[in-house]
Amino acid sequence: MSAEGLALFLLPFVVYAGLLLIRAARPPKPDSRPEPILLLASCGFGLVILGLLALGILGPRSRGSYTPAHLEGGQLVPGHME
Repeated sequence: MSAEGLALFLLPFVVYAGLLLIRAARPPKPDSRPEPILLLASCGFGLVILGLLALGILGPRSRGSYTPAHLEGGQLVPGHME
């Protein structure tokens, strides 16, 4: 497993540990929910969006253009990159 993969795997656990430390330092109000489900789900959604943006920005680019499938002389020519 690469360092990047390991970091992405451990990130939710680190965020949750940080949340536990914050909660231990500042006790919650009696009317608040003890489950951090909404916060963790929001963090996960944000990380997914950031990952997709990073992949779109930093990902490999193709330098050609796509030629769609077409008929030539009654034969189907598959689509390809030029």
